[in-house]
Amino acid sequence: PQGPIAAWVAALPSLPMTSEPAGHDQEPTLESREALRAVLRLLAGETAGIRALGEPPASPRTEQEARALQLAEAEVGPLRAALGLELPVLFGRGGPDGGVSVRNDRPPAIVVGAVLAELPAAERRFRLALAAAMIANGLAIVTDPQGASLPELLAALHHLADETCPLRLVGAQTIVRACAARGFTRQRLPVGLREALAREIGRWQHGRASVARLAHLLRRDSLRVATRLSGALDGALRTIGRDARVLPPGPLDEHGAMQVLASEDAQWLLRSSGVFA
Repeated sequence: PQGPIAAWVAALPSLPMTSEPAGHDQEPTLESREALRAVLRLLAGETAGIRALGEPPASPRTEQEARALQLAEAEVGPLRAALGLELPVLFGRGGPDGGVSVRNDRPPAIVVGAVLAELPAAERRFRLALAAAMIANGLAIVTDPQGASLPELLAALHHLADETCPLRLVGAQTIVRACAARGFTRQRLPVGLREALAREIGRWQHGRASVARLAHLLRRDSLRVATRLSGALDGALRTIGRDARVLPPGPLDEHGAMQVLASEDAQWLLRSSGVFA
């Protein structure tokens, strides 16, 4: 709340809040993904644990690594309570610039690196909330680098919705087999939901550009959830700027703050959070 980005947001003209801020995210009907999101959440427990063999979790060796793990545990506690998820916290070396990633174990885990201890508190809180939101939204399998790709997940879901859809991708076959082994078949999905899911996925499978657009929108969905979970709008904007390489490492100045606020994702988040009407 006392961060530089928060100060610049506070200086913006005051605009009335809306009763439903999400309504300002005007999405064309063809970009609907309500059925997809519902099924992803439903399948979250069934897709957990589907991943290729990778590096096992590490143990902290330095004081900074131990501190990163300690800070993460303190932040994740309230997220567990809010979401009703286990959300184990593991330590890992390497990983993304922000020091937080997702491991699609059963249950899915949040993996943190030493760099997490160097982040401002608001950004640290938001990044952990974002990982939790990705898990809660059933996206752990595609967030984990050792998991499946989004096209593979879409193909698997399309087959679950409509058995006439072929399963050509190996990853999609693995997902369908794993779900079946755990007792989850298309009969577990209500007929109306299956039909809506088939329609939606059919629209998103027109090529790489469509899949990339869907990935962007699914991440936005999680950004919004994470902002509400963490209460750290400043941290959300920092994360957007850092991940887009708009913000350099080090202290944030006025130029960097204005660059972040001018970005498309930041503008969208401010609108959907009710900052802009």
